[in-house]
Amino acid sequence: MPAPDNKPGFLSVFRPERNLDEAASGSFLRRLTDRAMRIGISGYDRETRRRLSIVNMAGYLSAISSVSYAANFALYDFSALKWLVYGNLASAVLTATAPYWHRYNSIAAASVMTTTVAVTLFFFVSILGRDSGIQLNYIGAVAIAFVIFGLKHLRIIALVTVVCIVGNVSSVFLFEVGSAQWAVDDGFMAQLYVMSAASIMLILAVVVWYAFRIAADAEARSERLLMNIFPEKIANQLRNFPDDPIADRFDEATVLFADLVGFTSLSNQLDPEQLVFLLNDIFTAFDAVGAELGTEKIKTIGDAYMAVSGAPEPVEDHAERILKLAIGIRTEISKIAKKHETELDVRIGIATGPITAGVIGKAKFAYDVWAPTVNLASRLESSGEAGRIHVSREVYRALKDTYKFKKAPPKILKALAAFSHGSIANSAGNFINLIGFCMNFTFPSLLDYPYQYHVALIVAAAIIWCFRDVRQGKALTTADIFSAASIIIVWVLYVLFSIEQKEGSPFSQRGWYVFFSITTTGLLPLVTISGHWFFGRGIGRVIRIIYKKLV
Repeated sequence: MPAPDNKPGFLSVFRPERNLDEAASGSFLRRLTDRAMRIGISGYDRETRRRLSIVNMAGYLSAISSVSYAANFALYDFSALKWLVYGNLASAVLTATAPYWHRYNSIAAASVMTTTVAVTLFFFVSILGRDSGIQLNYIGAVAIAFVIFGLKHLRIIALVTVVCIVGNVSSVFLFEVGSAQWAVDDGFMAQLYVMSAASIMLILAVVVWYAFRIAADAEARSERLLMNIFPEKIANQLRNFPDDPIADRFDEATVLFADLVGFTSLSNQLDPEQLVFLLNDIFTAFDAVGAELGTEKIKTIGDAYMAVSGAPEPVEDHAERILKLAIGIRTEISKIAKKHETELDVRIGIATGPITAGVIGKAKFAYDVWAPTVNLASRLESSGEAGRIHVSREVYRALKDTYKFKKAPPKILKALAAFSHGSIANSAGNFINLIGFCMNFTFPSLLDYPYQYHVALIVAAAIIWCFRDVRQGKALTTADIFSAASIIIVWVLYVLFSIEQKEGSPFSQRGWYVFFSITTTGLLPLVTISGHWFFGRGIGRVIRIIYKKLV
């Protein structure tokens, strides 16, 4: 990796990465250690900064070990062991200055350290002999090479391993007796062996602990990031069962859409940095309100904000939580507008009903919700007025005894009526088909009555079902109207042919069923194509107008 630029960076020994204000609040020792570990690592990417902080740690520990050896030799007999003193001091300088070498590239310091260790260890053993145990440090050097070079440099690690093996084996066989071994007694030699074994084990223990701590910090950071992106329940499912699909249906939840008013024109006046800063300020405030209430943010779309309550964890008071969130959003947007000395407002739509929620995507996950309830909340927001919270009928019914509501202006009701025709319940057409089936096979005696009664019964069933769905706030789809119209027409034809057959029609029973099947399958697409406007907008609008007049 090339030398870094001067971008800021920070890594804590004791905690995951944090900002300077948080670091300043720790103890003196923690602040001092943090600063020492991050010297020279700024400007590299996060992963490299973690590894370089380990290099710094290993360099400092090696320097401390070398200084302790130098002091020990100097105190024992400086004149006889002066080259050992000088060699250890030189090694201490080279390893302690590891942060300096980071300016060249990401492996310069590690390369200097391993070269210094390989050469000085061989030199020390040549003077003191193999009984000193100094060659044990080669074993530790191999282990440390993995954490200071990283797994991206396996070839360099392999080279270091070979060099350390050769150095360890050759020093044992070449230096049974060192050149200056005569200057030390057996007691001092035993002390050196213990010191060598203890120092390398301590350095290994501290470096490996620090590497594991950094890995744990990185995992904790990823965990927090995952929790920030997904609800806790979904994050746990993704972590434990990443290949399993995540999809749930909730019989009742409440969805909120909020959209900033006037932000588009404002964005044209702001620099990109100012725009992002303002949006971050706004949505962070919204998130804080939602976190306090226990609602889940689903996503932001430009300057729009979407949240839900009742999913993925069902709660009984989901409607009230979302309404409180909406009130909090209005309060926060007023504060932010005043803080930034600008004009900002928000439109909010809230709807309650069944939703489907799940995770989509493989490379980039996204937790989202779908249902007519979501579309209704979006329409309530987009067709609403700035500074107001618009709620669906279900939200009103759930909270009318606790909160005061006003009826929406006619233009909003008209917009919602136009929206409703396109989305009243998927079960309406099936219900009409079921009525026809029952009348055909369960009540054959009804054929004794004139066909007008049959037509009236099936039309009444369709209208009752549609009114039921409208009253429940469901959206009447064009397909449902088509299905109801098709079965009515088919039913009329069936009654007419059945009556003719009872009066001696030459139409055979088998021939009638073939005709009935062809008619049923042929009329539905025909009505769908030719009757879109009439059945979708015409009849659907008439039903809604009549219902509103009555209610």
